[in-house]
Amino acid sequence: MTTVHTLNERHIVAHAREPIEVRVKGYGTTGYMWKVAVNANKVRVVDHKFEPDLTAFGASGKESFILEPLTRGETEVTFTLAAPWANKPAEVHVIHLRCT
Repeated sequence: MTTVHTLNERHIVAHAREPIEVRVKGYGTTGYMWKVAVNANKVRVVDHKFEPDLTAFGASGKESFILEPLTRGETEVTFTLAAPWANKPAEVHVIHLRCT
């Protein structure tokens, strides 16, 4: 069973080989995109989905990142919201992941 988390959580405890989902607000129509950085020896990015809000043209949506902790231990997962033309990211969120 996949547990669901948000960027408001700075610490997540998970189990090895049990996927977790991190949901973020999507800005797909603005050109801003979320990227996730992980230690590939500790966490695998399984999937990334964008669900547009179909109630209004050009509205934001929801993005989901499915992550699979690979080994026990601790690591950081960094989520960065940026546009290709921007010199700096609009947002950066670091989640401390402890895998048991």
